[in-house]
Amino acid sequence: MLPHDTIGQAIGLVFKSTFIAIVPRILIGVIPYFVYVGIKKAISSEKKLVYGSIINVIISFIMGFGVFAFFNKMVSEGKIGFSVTVAQVIGAVIGIIVFAAIEYLFMNKDAKALGFITAGISGAMTNTLLVMGSIYAFYRIPYSEVLQIDPSALMGVIGGIISFNGVIEAIVGAVIVYLVGIVLDKIKPAGVYAGKEMKINAVTSESSKKQMAQ
Repeated sequence: MLPHDTIGQAIGLVFKSTFIAIVPRILIGVIPYFVYVGIKKAISSEKKLVYGSIINVIISFIMGFGVFAFFNKMVSEGKIGFSVTVAQVIGAVIGIIVFAAIEYLFMNKDAKALGFITAGISGAMTNTLLVMGSIYAFYRIPYSEVLQIDPSALMGVIGGIISFNGVIEAIVGAVIVYLVGIVLDKIKPAGVYAGKEMKINAVTSESSKKQMAQ
């Protein structure tokens, strides 16, 4: 029979591993939904322009920083020839381009684009932050030993992973959710609402015929 503390450690290990494996995957679908609903309400309010611009600035910063983090990592590893300053300029330019593009869509085309993009970013960041945060909270010492670093330096390593991998995932998530979202948004009214409208019209027509017959 196993000692009590060993059983406790085994149960704790199962709980921690289950939490890391399951909870982020559940919340990756829940949090973006509420983010999308919140954004949709914000851009439908009287302060639409203010809220829209604030959200756009945040999204553009994340996108620009993600591009900078990607090139900065390449520079630090010696895989590309230009300097960190060039990486900063590229990140800033991308951020400005993203801001202008989203602002154009938001103001002139489709305000829902802002909701789709924000939902994609929040979903990707939810997964990254929860997984990496849980690893730090539950497995700080073992993870440090695997990486062969001091536990006090682990936060910096995890921060680097989040700023590089996490932001790149957020950019990809924003693009995918936007592209899928605008397609589904066009399909849904044609498939669901039109169908309901046809049923309502059919019922109304039938009721009218009965009344005329009487």
